[in-house]
Amino acid sequence: MRDNAAEVLSKYLVETIPLDVMKFLARLNTISDEAWRMVERADKEGDNKSKTRELCLAQSAALDIVNVAIVLIFAFTPYLSSSMI
Repeated sequence: MRDNAAEVLSKYLVETIPLDVMKFLARLNTISDEAWRMVERADKEGDNKSKTRELCLAQSAALDIVNVAIVLIFAFTPYLSSSMI
C-alpha cells in the first residue's frame, strides 16, 4: 500500500497538478482579457462607474496570476537547476 501511495502521489504531483494550474491560469487570462474589453467598452460609452468596476476585476485577475506564479516559483525553485532560474 505504501509503494502504491507513493506512486499515486507522484503521478498526481507530476501530471495532475501542472495541468490544473495551467487550466486555472488560462481561465484567469480569459477573465483578464474580458475585463479589459469591458473597460474599453465602458470607456467608449463614457460609463465611469462600469469602467472602475471592470478595472477592479482586471486588477484582481492580474494579482491572482502573479500570486500563482510566485507560489510556483517558490514551490519548484529547489528542483530547478541554477541555469534555469
